[in-house]
Amino acid sequence: MLYCKKFYEHQFVSLTKYIRNKYNWSVICLTGEIDRADFEDRIVYINSRCHPETRFYTLLHEYGHVDILERDSSELQLSVPCYQSFHEKRCDRSKSGKIATIVEEIEAWKRGCLLAIDMDWHINIKKYEKNMNEALWGYIEWAGGRD
Repeated sequence: MLYCKKFYEHQFVSLTKYIRNKYNWSVICLTGEIDRADFEDRIVYINSRCHPETRFYTLLHEYGHVDILERDSSELQLSVPCYQSFHEKRCDRSKSGKIATIVEEIEAWKRGCLLAIDMDWHINIKKYEKNMNEALWGYIEWAGGRD
């Protein structure tokens, strides 16, 4: 099967509806927007300039953050001690805060991938991993930097 732009646009719309129906969050695509989940306003922002496949993978990742927030995050808090304090502050620049940020980023990518599998949505695992690795590397470089 050929996976074209329209195919990924359709999956993106399906995922948007899933996030809205399950967690009552909105998804907004804006040109040049920084991809993120705004926890206070319950909005996921996605950069509309990206290719539909990339937008879909990014939204899967942002879904992972929403899922972590909306569901009980005690599993992460138990397995990663520094995550407990991070979950409350979300802006901690200490070593433990940086580690917790990376842990959550990895977990969000994992949850997005698992949702795609559960929902029988197509992902090109090599491209998904490439997007994930690029994003995670940025966080690793940030964490290793000196403030």
